Amino acid sequence: LAERGRREGAEHKRRRRAELPQGMGMLMGFLLFCSLCAGAFAAPGRREGADGLIVIEPNRGDTWTKGGSYYVLWTSMRDDIALCSAVEISLQRGTQQPADTVQTENDGAHLFYVSSTVVDGDDYRIALHCAQPSALRNALAGHSGTFSVASAAEVFSVHSPAQGAVWAAGTEQEVGWTFARPVQEIAACDSVDILLIRRSAADQQLLSSMTVPASAGPRFRLYVHGDSLRGTYTVRVQCAGDTALGGESGLVLIEPTPDALELRAPEGAACLIGHACALEWSSSVSGRSDACAQLSGALVNSTRTVLAFHVANGAVGRFDLSLPGSLAPGAKFHFELSCQGDASVRASSSSFKVVRDEGALELTEPHAGSVWATGQTHTVRWLSSLGRSPDCAAVDVDLLHGEMAVAAWPAVPNSGALELYLPGSTAAGGSYRLRLSCAGDSTLRSHSAGFAVARDPTALELSSPGVGAHWTSGSVEVVRWGASEALKAAATCAHVDLTLYRESVAVLSARAPNSGRYALYVNGSLPPSEYYALSLECSDDRAVKATSGEFAIARLQAPFIIQAPNAQSEWVRGQSYAVRWVGPLQLSDACMLVRVELVPEGAAGGELPPASSVEVGNSGRAWLTVPRGAAAAGAFRVHLSCSADRALSSFPFAVRESCAGAGCAAGEEPLALGLR
Repeated sequence: LAERGRREGAEHKRRRRAELPQGMGMLMGFLLFCSLCAGAFAAPGRREGADGLIVIEPNRGDTWTKGGSYYVLWTSMRDDIALCSAVEISLQRGTQQPADTVQTENDGAHLFYVSSTVVDGDDYRIALHCAQPSALRNALAGHSGTFSVASAAEVFSVHSPAQGAVWAAGTEQEVGWTFARPVQEIAACDSVDILLIRRSAADQQLLSSMTVPASAGPRFRLYVHGDSLRGTYTVRVQCAGDTALGGESGLVLIEPTPDALELRAPEGAACLIGHACALEWSSSVSGRSDACAQLSGALVNSTRTVLAFHVANGAVGRFDLSLPGSLAPGAKFHFELSCQGDASVRASSSSFKVVRDEGALELTEPHAGSVWATGQTHTVRWLSSLGRSPDCAAVDVDLLHGEMAVAAWPAVPNSGALELYLPGSTAAGGSYRLRLSCAGDSTLRSHSAGFAVARDPTALELSSPGVGAHWTSGSVEVVRWGASEALKAAATCAHVDLTLYRESVAVLSARAPNSGRYALYVNGSLPPSEYYALSLECSDDRAVKATSGEFAIARLQAPFIIQAPNAQSEWVRGQSYAVRWVGPLQLSDACMLVRVELVPEGAAGGELPPASSVEVGNSGRAWLTVPRGAAAAGAFRVHLSCSADRALSSFPFAVRESCAGAGCAAGEEPLALGLR
């Protein structure tokens, strides 16, 4: 273990010496040689630390300066030095307790910082002990010869502000300094304290302090608070980690700044409610500190802040503040301004009045006695002097019935006129008013005179079908109506919804343009009845409607008249035959296509599938093929129906078996068709 320790210790010392500043390794070797020689030729008992740690630096008679850092170098000739991983270094004066102690790695060198709190003296020495393991503390120990510790000259030389300088309160002033000796590498001086101290004959008072990193450079812009009293001050710069290391400037005079902020009252000593009230000021501290780059402002009634705002500062400034409609006319107010970063820099204006602008908003139409019809568009007109106000660039319009809002049109441009559609659901009656208010400040408002609302019976009028009309299922019936010009122009009634009712139950519906005419297809499946009615409503305002009287719908008796085949026709399996028909449904969209089927007798209810079928256009003619697999016995029918409305169908023919007569080929049994 001892041999291993010697090898590891030698390698560790070699690496550490390689890391020392240039020439330090050679110096350590030389000093070690000298110390060994001195020990060899010294009188017995005078060799210091001969049996433990040998202190190479500091030497007897050296002088260390407070606030400085100095190398402590050591070595040992003992075999067990490699077992010591850490050493304790103490700065000791005579037999007193150590003035400072540090623990560090046992690598032969340590940069020791001398605190400024150490007392001056010439009887100091460095004592070393093995700290880890503690069992070697007394075996591995040593100390240096005595040396001196003395105070240093000022570490900082503060050259700005100069002696006799005059600073204005509420401004930033430059503080500059230089290092009287290199302290940049001292950990205690990684940060620097900058103190502003008020001096008087009786005492001194710390006014403000700032801590800045030393790496930022030897200058700083110090803000002088706006409420600083007139008097003499000094600036002290010191190490944040060792406040005894520092320097002070000469005396400077701080003067108050009465023109830091100056406010002027609005012109005419009055401002209009709802309009912009101009606030003007001048500032001698603008651009001279970040603390006053932005201003905090307030509109104050006596001591109560009514409005608060923020604005950028300038040497000459102006700000237009919009006064809300909630302010009491005739009340007195004043403005206050202060720096955002220093509220002690402040100013107040003289008081002024706020007055109501009678022409701010004035509704002129509807006028007293007006009658508005529901389901129509009406014109609203007003006068406004607030068109340039940001709070009143848009207005909200409300319809009031009594004191309750029943309809609203928000954020319309403040243009002085507006076309309003009155919904059909609006209840008829009097005591209606319009309320007009600024979208950005609802306290700025105006009310119209009272007017009435009535239903317009001519808004929608159904002319067809009339009472007692007769429609036919499976046919196209024309619905006709009239609409007022105002309703035609309304976007809410660009389309209308038609609904067919049978005894109050909706059975058919459609949507159509509000053109006054629509061709409505009546489904063939509708049952006959005399209690049908038609309702017409605006698509986006269903309260605007018209309803017909009751009328009848009858079933179409002959959707198709089949001309061929007839009762005398004979069809043979495997052959194709022409089916011809006529009917009133050829113009119906529901019957653009027809389905022709050959069905077995008894399948009219759909119990059996058709033997043959084809779907063709409703042209009155189609070819139908009799399949070879059709049964020879039994009856068949030819069935015609509209593809889109299967309820519209023909009376079918009966097909019966017959082997006699022309067309009965050998091996084939003809099928005869007859009208049943």
